Amino acid sequence: MYGVRYPILANLGVFIAIFSVYYSGRLIRWYNQQIGYAPAFNTWWLALITYFFATLSTTLAQYIYFRFLDKGMMLQQMEQFMQMPEYRQLLQGFSKADIQQSMELMKSPAQMTYAVFLFNIFLGLLLSFPTMLIGIIHVNKKQ
Repeated sequence: MYGVRYPILANLGVFIAIFSVYYSGRLIRWYNQQIGYAPAFNTWWLALITYFFATLSTTLAQYIYFRFLDKGMMLQQMEQFMQMPEYRQLLQGFSKADIQQSMELMKSPAQMTYAVFLFNIFLGLLLSFPTMLIGIIHVNKKQ
């Protein structure tokens, strides 16, 4: 979350996110090798459950951060980004009232955490398929 202020932390976060997909796939592959087979649906379901519980634990940490440690820093950073010309071009399709309304919704720590929670759930849905593919590679060939 400090990646907004410190770019090196943002890059480290991206690296950890990419590595976590590979590591989750390796753990699921190890589990499938222990049981001896790897049905695709069961492996996908295991990957989905893994990302769901990771999302829940991340959401708890993010709520604690937004509630007790942030003190409005994230919202200020978002407002500063919206003043930059590059970001204004991205938001050309939205009216100022829409942008203000979305910023008002983000003032509560619970609402901000909920927005990040929904994003993480969507990301888990997307990443569960490649994780499943990593988890079933070379497991069924040994039989």
